[in-house]
Amino acid sequence: MITRSIPAYSPELNPDEWIWDALKYQELSNFCPTSREELWQRAEETLLKMKGDPDRIKKIITGTKLPLPSLVKS
Repeated sequence: MITRSIPAYSPELNPDEWIWDALKYQELSNFCPTSREELWQRAEETLLKMKGDPDRIKKIITGTKLPLPSLVKS
C-alpha cells in the first residue's frame, strides 16, 4: 500500500479544484444565467462535455503536480 502525506487543505494539488476552475473561468466565464435551473443545466452539460474529453481531464490531473501512482499514463 502506497501512502502519501498531503496537506489537509491544498487546492493546488486537488484535481477536483482544477476541474471547477476550468468550469468557472474557462467554460462559463461570460455566462449569465437567468435562473438556477439554467445555470444547473449549463453546468451539467459542460461537465459532461469535459468528461467526454479524456485528454483534457488527463492534462488537468497531471497539471496538479500531485505525485500519483501510475494510474494516469502519459
